[in-house]
Amino acid sequence: MKIESIEHFDIAIQSRSVMSLCCLAVKQLFRRGCVFFNGVDGNHISIEKLASKSKVLIDIRRRSKGNKVIFEAGFSGRVDIKISGDNNIFYVGKNTILDNVKVEILSNNAVMAIGEEVSMGKGRLNISDASGQFSSIVSGKADVRSENMPKSERINLSVGDGSMIAEGVTMMTADGHPILNSDGIKISSYGDITLGKHVWVGSNATILKGVTVGHGSVIGLNSVVTKSIPENTIAVGIPCKPIKRDFGFWARSVSTSNIEAAKQRLDIS
Repeated sequence: MKIESIEHFDIAIQSRSVMSLCCLAVKQLFRRGCVFFNGVDGNHISIEKLASKSKVLIDIRRRSKGNKVIFEAGFSGRVDIKISGDNNIFYVGKNTILDNVKVEILSNNAVMAIGEEVSMGKGRLNISDASGQFSSIVSGKADVRSENMPKSERINLSVGDGSMIAEGVTMMTADGHPILNSDGIKISSYGDITLGKHVWVGSNATILKGVTVGHGSVIGLNSVVTKSIPENTIAVGIPCKPIKRDFGFWARSVSTSNIEAAKQRLDIS
């Protein structure tokens, strides 16, 4: 499935049994890889053929149900997935590389979707609403504890097809921990993160809640992106700001195949 827009994300999967997951883990050992899973009971796992030496670690926390983890064929790299909550989806498209990436979904009804032929170096993808990672706020008041538990609204993080994410990049849909007012009520907010098709994010950049990066744009290294960036824009800095618009397009190299692939992603004739 191509990731054009998270609003159009929809997928039907056939979950694997625990026995078939064990068989997949054994097969991966012969490819010098590893598949580890914990807490799959009551959840749905679908993993197609992995590249050799790939490592997939899935840890679904106790009592979390109805979650879906889907890998299309051709995944390579190492990804460490932790899910705490119910009815979440983590999807990885065909031929995608996640090289030592940590995935954290600490919410209910969230969707994290990584498109086809995306590459990402060592980094962190986090979905939460900063409610305290599903721990109650100790206040002595039941209404305050309820206020600070995760909300039911869907939170999304999506990376479009063909995007390239360098090492050290962090994307977070909320602050790491709740910010409370004097009455103990959470006042910090959360928001979706959307990267369009063929986006390039430089090393050690941070993309924060509520940000959309348009198709074909480039985010400079060490940037902190707090506001949305238009399509076909180069943006850098802390906070990240556009420095050049309608610059043309970027490619993974000057080879004919990579240039043509970039044009195709961006519908450039």
